[in-house]
Amino acid sequence: RLSFLNIDDKTRRTLEEVSPVIFENLRPILDAFYSHVTQWPLLKGKFGNSEAIIERTKIAQAEHWKLLFSGRFDDSYMARITNIGQTHEK
Repeated sequence: RLSFLNIDDKTRRTLEEVSPVIFENLRPILDAFYSHVTQWPLLKGKFGNSEAIIERTKIAQAEHWKLLFSGRFDDSYMARITNIGQTHEK
């Protein structure tokens, strides 16, 4: 899978190197994203119109990005992103 995506050791190192900048800005990015998304009633309803659910979603999203930028694409990573994809599909 990694070969298909052209992810090699250099790519992994780059992800690790840029991760501090990403994480430093991640919370404001997620706040802005979910603020925008929840302006649309249909999408806001996906979160049960609950700020607590939106907050948990932001935390889960941040964890996903941290995992992505860790450069570790092992079986655990694949299982997690498969689960995320299935959740989004619902």
